[in-house]
Amino acid sequence: MRDFRELKVWEKAHRLTLQVYRITKNFP
Repeated sequence: MRDFRELKVWEKAHRLTLQVYRITKNFP
């Protein structure tokens, strides 16, 4: 791993994207 903090940020962004996707998927 080159930068541990970078991985942390990427993980947060990925999780946020999944949450947004899940929320928007419920909308018609």
